[in-house]
Amino acid sequence: MAIKNAQYQIKDGQGFSIYHYETNSGQSVVLDANKNVLGTLDEFMFKGKVVNTGTIKDLKVSGLYKIKGLSGIPTGVAIDKTSILWVSAVGKTNLPDFINYQLISQNGDIFNKTVVGSVESSWSSGGTRLENSINTLISNFGELSALNTKAKGSFVNAINEVNTKVDTTQTNLTSLKTSYDDHNHDSRYIKKSGDTIEGNITLPPTKGFYAKLTDGSSRNMIGTLSNGDIQLGNKLSVLNLYSTNDLLHNGKKVWTEVNDGTGSGLDADLLDGLQGIDYAKATTSNTFKETNTFSKDINVNGKINIGKYNVNYSEDGISFNLGSNKSVTITNDLRMNIDHLFMDSTKGLEKGIHWLSGGDEFALLTNSSSAAGELWMWHNTNKGVSERSFGIRKDSSVAFDKYIAISGRNLYMQGSQPSGSIPDGSIWIL
Repeated sequence: MAIKNAQYQIKDGQGFSIYHYETNSGQSVVLDANKNVLGTLDEFMFKGKVVNTGTIKDLKVSGLYKIKGLSGIPTGVAIDKTSILWVSAVGKTNLPDFINYQLISQNGDIFNKTVVGSVESSWSSGGTRLENSINTLISNFGELSALNTKAKGSFVNAINEVNTKVDTTQTNLTSLKTSYDDHNHDSRYIKKSGDTIEGNITLPPTKGFYAKLTDGSSRNMIGTLSNGDIQLGNKLSVLNLYSTNDLLHNGKKVWTEVNDGTGSGLDADLLDGLQGIDYAKATTSNTFKETNTFSKDINVNGKINIGKYNVNYSEDGISFNLGSNKSVTITNDLRMNIDHLFMDSTKGLEKGIHWLSGGDEFALLTNSSSAAGELWMWHNTNKGVSERSFGIRKDSSVAFDKYIAISGRNLYMQGSQPSGSIPDGSIWIL
C-alpha cells in the first residue's frame, strides 16, 4: 500500500472547492525520508514512542519517546527503568543538522544533551538533581541575607565589600609595620635582643621561665606550681648557685663542704639521725647508759670512777680507792701497798695468794680438799709436784709437813728415823 499526499477539488455551483478530511492522531502516521512509517502521531505527540533497544543517538525524529534499555543515557539513570525522552530535531528527517535531547528519569532528574553535526555535548543535569545541587550550595554557602556584610544583593557585591576592607586592613598593617620598625617602643616592651626591666614581672600559676639547651630541649629555671609553691631549677639539670660571699637562706648562711667545719658556727640538728645528746662530748662529763665495747686501747690520764670507787693514776703508780680510807696502790716498781687483804672461803673454793717464780709456784691458800678451813703455804714445782709446807689448823696450832730448818740444822718431828743427808747437829723427835 502506497501512501500519497492528495488534495481534492470538488465542483460546486460557483466553481471548485477544496475539501479537507478529518482524522484522529492514531490514524495519522509519521514517515521518514523514505516514506517508511516510524509510528503514529499519537505516539510521537501524546503517548510516547516506546523504544527498548539501540542507543540514544539512533533517535533523530522529533517527538516524545518512552525509553528503557538504551545505551548512551546519563550516568546515574537506571537503564532498566523507563525514562521519558523528548527529541527536538532541526533539518532533514533522519539527517538533522541540530538535535536536542531532554531526558527525565523516574527520580525527577532532568538531563540535556545537544548534537550539532558530528559534535555532541555531554549530559547536563537539571530538575531534581539541579534543585538538590542548588540546595547543597545554599546549605554550604548559606543565604545571602545571612551575610554580615552591608552588601547582600549578590555574592559578588559582598565579596567586593570584603575585598575593599581587606585592602584597607593591608594598608593599615603596612603603615603599622613602618611605624613599628621606626619606633623605639619606649619602656612598654622587652626587646628579644636584650633589655633592662624596670618593673615587676608576674608569672601566672604553673607558668615559668625556661632555658633552652644546646640539644634544643628546654629546662625550667623558675616557675609557679598549682599549689602556690615556687620551683627553682629542674630535676633533670644541675642547678648551680654562685655568690661572692656566703649564700643566705632567710637571711641565714647556707653551709656546704666549702664553708663548714671548725669555726663555721654550724649547729647541726642531727648526725647520722641522732641528736647531739646521744653523743659523748670531749669537754664535758658523759653518762653512758648502755654497755660499750672498745676494740682498741683506752688511754686515761685522770682517774676512773666506778660507782663510789675510783682508779687513779699518778707518777707513783695506780691507786684503787675503795672508800673509807681503804686503798690498794701498785707502784711503778710493782710493789703493792695494801692495808688489809681479805679472802672469802665460804663458798667452798680455794682462796689465796699465788706467787710465781720461774716454773715454781708458791701459794697461801685458805681452803683445799685435804685441809678445809685451814691456812697453808703450798709449793708446786715445775714438775707438777704439789706439797704443803706449813699451815695454821682450825685449832690455831701450827703444822709442818716436813722438817724445820734452823741455822743449817734440821728439826725432825716424825714417827720414823729421818733418811738421806742429815746435817750435823740436827734433832729428831720421835
